[in-house]
This record gives sequence, structure tokens and C-alpha cells, in this order.
Amino acid sequence: MGFDGAPVTFVCPYDAAALPATIIDHAENTHPEILSCDGVADSASYADPHDFCARLNGATRLRDGRPAAELAIEPERLAAVRRVVRGVASSVGLGEARVDDLVLAVHEVATNALLHGAEPVLLRVWCEREELVCEVIDCGGGISDPIAGQLNPEPWGPGAAACGRRACTATPSSTARTPPTAASRCTSR
Repeated sequence: MGFDGAPVTFVCPYDAAALPATIIDHAENTHPEILSCDGVADSASYADPHDFCARLNGATRLRDGRPAAELAIEPERLAAVRRVVRGVASSVGLGEARVDDLVLAVHEVATNALLHGAEPVLLRVWCEREELVCEVIDCGGGISDPIAGQLNPEPWGPGAAACGRRACTATPSSTARTPPTAASRCTSR
């Protein structure tokens, strides 16, 4: 979508023998053509990007169990959000650059929840399976555009979703729309 209508061609290499089936499935869903040893063919499972992202966003559920950290977020407590995320991320051994990226992403998502969501707003952080998962939860209706944050924002326009998505690693940050709760998840490895 980011290059729709541009005179460019990309080849995205995927090692189908080494990658998990879920990754290959996502690649086939997000690429209109597939190049294999047999040549180029239309992807039989290509999905409209809005539909694909909406499906992924809808599949994201809130975590169960006790988080490593939990904090009610209020405008005057954004510094505490940054301290909590930095503390947990540093304690599990993330490198300084990854910690900085995650702190920035969670801060932007938390600010967005305060500005556009509905109170109460809550931060929950889990450490699991070599991942650090941060959820920002509010009682708003969620983000209506399923591809929010996937494309570069307009200069000087709203960009917290894009910032959050880009600062997190391979596991996508997603928005769950499970009324009456909206949650954004940032994951770092």
C-alpha cells in the first residue's frame, strides 16, 4: 500500500523451508504475487490490506494472568509510565537502544489513549517467552482504521500509531477492539 501506484517492483525473500507456517501464510496474504522456482504466480490467498489488518487486529486478545507491572495512566503520570517500562525492559536484559525504542513507543501509545480513548487507561507489562509485552488499555472504542500506523504519517500529522508500530519488533503491535475495551500492544525481543 505504501508504494501503490509507484513505478517500483520489490522482491521480498522468505525462506519457506525455515520460517514458521504462520509467517509464510501472512506473506502470501500480503503479497499479490508469489515468486517460486516455477516462476511468478498470483497469490491465491492475497487479502485486501484493510481486511488483513482488521483480521489480525481482531485476533489480538488481552493477556491473562498477573503482569510484571501494572499502572493506572493519567496525564500527570506519563513520566511514571516511562520509568516502569524502562525498569522492566532493563531488568530483562534488553539493550539500551531497544529499551529506548520501547519506552518511546509505549509513551506515544499511552498519550494517544489519554487524548483519544476513554478513562480509565491502564498499562500492563508482561515478561514471557523471551518477549516483553506492554499493553495500554482504555475504555474507548478503539482505532477505526485497521491499517493505522502501517503507513508513514503525513508530516506534522498524527503519528502515535506509526511511531508505536515502528519502535516495536517483529511481533506486531496490534489493536484489539473488544468492546468496551481498546488495547494497543507493543512487543520487544
